[in-house]
Amino acid sequence: MESNATRAYSGTGLGLAVTKQLIDLHDSQILVTSEVGAGSTFTFCIAIVSDQTDCPSVNKSGQDPIEELEQLNNDLETDHLQRIILPSAENTISARKFRILLVDDDPVNLQVLNDYLSMQNYELFEADNGVSALELIKTSEPFDLVLLDIMMPKTTGFEVCHEIRQKYSMQELPIIFLTAKNQVEDLIHGFQLEANDFLSKPVSSHELITRVKTHLNLVDIHRHLEAKVAERTQQLEKVNKELNNANDALEQISLTDQLTGLHNRHFLSKYIDKDIVHVLRKHKYFNSRTNMPRLENSEHILYLVDLDHFKEVNDSYGHSAGDLVLQDIKLIIEKVFRESDHFIRWGGEEFLIISRFTDRNNAVVLAERLRHAFEGHEFDIGEGKILKKTCSIVFSVYPFKSTAPEIVDWTQVIDIADHCLYAAKNSSRNAWVGLESTYHCNDNEIMERINRNTAKLIEDNELCVQSSIGEYSAIIWENKL
Repeated sequence: MESNATRAYSGTGLGLAVTKQLIDLHDSQILVTSEVGAGSTFTFCIAIVSDQTDCPSVNKSGQDPIEELEQLNNDLETDHLQRIILPSAENTISARKFRILLVDDDPVNLQVLNDYLSMQNYELFEADNGVSALELIKTSEPFDLVLLDIMMPKTTGFEVCHEIRQKYSMQELPIIFLTAKNQVEDLIHGFQLEANDFLSKPVSSHELITRVKTHLNLVDIHRHLEAKVAERTQQLEKVNKELNNANDALEQISLTDQLTGLHNRHFLSKYIDKDIVHVLRKHKYFNSRTNMPRLENSEHILYLVDLDHFKEVNDSYGHSAGDLVLQDIKLIIEKVFRESDHFIRWGGEEFLIISRFTDRNNAVVLAERLRHAFEGHEFDIGEGKILKKTCSIVFSVYPFKSTAPEIVDWTQVIDIADHCLYAAKNSSRNAWVGLESTYHCNDNEIMERINRNTAKLIEDNELCVQSSIGEYSAIIWENKL
């Protein structure tokens, strides 16, 4: 007899295992002597009973003790298995038919497996060798369980198991090995190949059915869990999307002035830094090179806009009328500036506009367009009442000095624009004023010197002032000493 799992023909191994079990039940033993080339001799002894009535092989119930022992053993095994699986395992199997692949080179064994399982409403498929089994797995619809003989010609059950595990995990496709050998090394090797279970030949119907149900239950539970996890994942993704949308909406609310629909100061502090880094990088690169063409679209023009005599609207017509006037500001600004520019309610009737990534040469043109747009706009304050309003507009540019872009930061540029706003309001209304540095501007303490004596810096050609008012000498600057 061959001990290898691979053999050239079928039918060896199982008979000897059955014989030994029968002799063990008669309290005897089997002996073997073997000679190479001559064969093997098996010897056993059993007692002869002359009186059938005294035969110990018949019990009081009249049942054969071998059958009774087998039945008891099966009952114990079934009870044990039912205790270790989930309590509701019988109820977890879905209504669909499970597909089971039976693989054995012995047609008798296949018939036995068919007889045992056919009453369980399973869809059974047969393969009489490993190659056919692998082909069925490859070409057929997915199976739910494989009952796999180990000792088969040419391709062993171990080899088949190894190939199956290249595609299916233990949870996706359980494999139960059928073996007559029951050797420890075979069990270890089978589990190393990720087999799920072993059944010893000859197969007990009760044990077979119970183990098959156990593994099908686990497959069903695994698949239901996967489906449930997928469903829960979709639900979580939906909830996360809704939360993200809600967070985006809340953030948008936190970045928006609720009266006018324009951005607020929080928005500016959140997004301006990225712009500033980009502008500084371009200017530093330009200043480090020689013989480069003029740097274009690399500056931010910052405008401050203040409604003229806005307090009179609230005093004469009420705050609701004032709110309607403020709500129209967005419409006016959007007619003059680009969508990519920043429009911010700076406070009260004061607004900040940042014309992004443009040239300072555009500052005057945009200031005049904005002044004209305000001057020509009709503010509807309800009840058929129309108001005409003007505004004071001031601007400065970032970088304030192109050759030294870091001497004044963007917040100081807004301070310079605010300094101009006092001059525009003190000198005239419905006007615009802009202040820039020149190449002759001394970088030393520039902000302090602008606040102390702006007119002197203009006379010394350190600052350049542009205005709709006329000569710079007509502008009244407020010194902040």
